[in-house]
Amino acid sequence: MKQLLLTTILMVCTLATAQVGINTTNPQSSLDILATDAVTPLNTDGILIPRISNFPVTNPTINQQSMLVYLTVDRTNINVSGTPQDYTTGFYYWDNTIPNWVSIAPDTNWKITGNDNVTSGTHFIGTTNSQEVDFRVNNTFVGRLTELGQFELEADEKSVFIGFEAGEAYDPDNTASEHNTFVGYQVGKATNAGRDNTAMGALSLTKNTSGDFNTGVGDETLENNTTGARNTAVGNDALRQNQDGNNNTAIGQTSLNNNRTGDDNTAIGFNAGTTNQTGDNNVFIGVNANTSGTGFNNAIAIGNAASTGNNNAIAIGDDADATSLESIAIGNDADVRGASNAAITIGKGSTVDGGSSNSVILGNGSTINNGSSSSIALGNNNNLAGGVNNAIALGNNVTINNGYNNAIGIGNGATPTKANQLKYGSITEIDQGTAAIVNTSDGRFKYDIKANVPGLDFINRLRPVTYKFDLAKLDTFHNAQIVRENSTKIETGFIAQEIEEAMLASNYDFSGLVKPEDLTKDNYKVSYVTFVVPLVQAVQEQQEVIEIQNKKIELLESRLRKLENLVEGLK
Repeated sequence: MKQLLLTTILMVCTLATAQVGINTTNPQSSLDILATDAVTPLNTDGILIPRISNFPVTNPTINQQSMLVYLTVDRTNINVSGTPQDYTTGFYYWDNTIPNWVSIAPDTNWKITGNDNVTSGTHFIGTTNSQEVDFRVNNTFVGRLTELGQFELEADEKSVFIGFEAGEAYDPDNTASEHNTFVGYQVGKATNAGRDNTAMGALSLTKNTSGDFNTGVGDETLENNTTGARNTAVGNDALRQNQDGNNNTAIGQTSLNNNRTGDDNTAIGFNAGTTNQTGDNNVFIGVNANTSGTGFNNAIAIGNAASTGNNNAIAIGDDADATSLESIAIGNDADVRGASNAAITIGKGSTVDGGSSNSVILGNGSTINNGSSSSIALGNNNNLAGGVNNAIALGNNVTINNGYNNAIGIGNGATPTKANQLKYGSITEIDQGTAAIVNTSDGRFKYDIKANVPGLDFINRLRPVTYKFDLAKLDTFHNAQIVRENSTKIETGFIAQEIEEAMLASNYDFSGLVKPEDLTKDNYKVSYVTFVVPLVQAVQEQQEVIEIQNKKIELLESRLRKLENLVEGLK
């Protein structure tokens, strides 16, 4: 009775101060409940909030704002707020402003200030159904994640910008600036009017303002381009310094990186075309393929370190060099230089130099230099030097120099010894001044000399004839593509096979007859000039006979005169 009275007195005292204390005489709030022992509490120390297995059919009102309950079972598809949803077991309070029951479970929502309760592979941003995730800025759509894994970004006028300050100057109200795609740090930052540009890589097209239809892939590609259009740059620093050059293509790191105003240039390869700044219509293909000047036009350099150094010059081959105007150098280490304008050299290590304009080389290691203009060298290791104009070397190891103008050397080592001379092989020469055909015949250079040429014995066995040549039969024999008509002209000469018989009969190795190695593939040939030698021998032999006969005649005439004198004396 005393305990009940004490409790009643405590409650009355507490209520008198508008505070309720349970297990305490000094409540610190409207309701202050203490456990029986804070250190070793009982299993009944606590508050039981009303437990419900379902929410009321009739929703609470504003008068129940913040009313607390505990849902003891999970509920699915419950329509409280007008939209069916699921409710899991736990504490809920009534929020009449929604209106709905709001869970007071631990906050698992993503925060705009960051989250520290996430587990990779478990927590995510997105949806748990097939609906796509949209992103908005200022309530304007800017991007979407799709069920297919697509990340769809879109600015006005169908442009896409990804990266710090990418497309920073973009004006969505300017329809002239559309269809741009910029990906990377400050890519396309200044573009405010250009359209249909694509750039990927830090600082690519960063200064572009109104340039159109440009493509840059790689760090700092087309970095300084402002108004240039229709340029393509692939590789770090490609076309980096271009400002207003148009229609250029650079593929390879630093290719055309110094081009500023040049148009219509193409460079493919590391460091290709790096020297060009203002030149137009040039082509550079190969590592370090380049030009020696900044503003040459219509030049072509193809090959590792191939180089041009003048307008309309062409260099093709590793280290090929065409520095003269309108010159062509084709082959590894082929060179045309030294103001050898319009010269052509084709062959490894071949060189035209020293103002040898309009000259042509075809062959490895051949050289035309020292002002040997309008000359031609066909073959390997030929050398035309010393100002030999209009000279021709046809063969290998031919040398023409010392001002031998208009000289021609044909054959291995055929070296003319004066101007206006044709040297055929190492022996035969034709003096173009007299048109005489000459052979080298210096006794200083002959050995094993024998006076064994048959004269009359060989000549008398020959049969001079006239004939007509069956050209059609000859061409058919040689499988010629064009078969000539037979000639009706009467020729004079010998029959090669009869010459061969005469040689055998007279035991004479005659050099004027060329017998084919294979009679099924080639025909006999005759050098009529060579017949001079046996004819001279025959004349000499005939002269000996004549001189003997003359002596006999003189003797007989002497005897006859003596007889005539005797007869005259007898009268």
